[in-house]
Amino acid sequence: MNTPAAQVGDRWYRYEDVAYASPLDEYDRPTGPGQLRVHCREYEVVKVTPCGVRLDIGRYVSASSRKRFAHATKEDAKNSFILRKSAQLRIYSARCARAEQAIRLVTGGSF
Repeated sequence: MNTPAAQVGDRWYRYEDVAYASPLDEYDRPTGPGQLRVHCREYEVVKVTPCGVRLDIGRYVSASSRKRFAHATKEDAKNSFILRKSAQLRIYSARCARAEQAIRLVTGGSF
């Protein structure tokens, strides 16, 4: 992830996934599945320091850290999003396997 020299006024990016609830009918019952959307958030650099930048939301982003809240390019932000979601998938897959194993232990059979 190559970060070019930042300047005040630059735009930095972060991809985030957002889950939206399904619409409700007149009886407040869900009428279908919810939706998952991925948004590219843009933040303005308001201050540049030798070690990083401060964004317009008050968040400081270190230029040397491996994990960053936002990135100087959309491509870097996209790669970071993919890495975050891959890690999330590994974590929840392990939790699911552990839960299945616990059920097998309690029931005494194969699940």
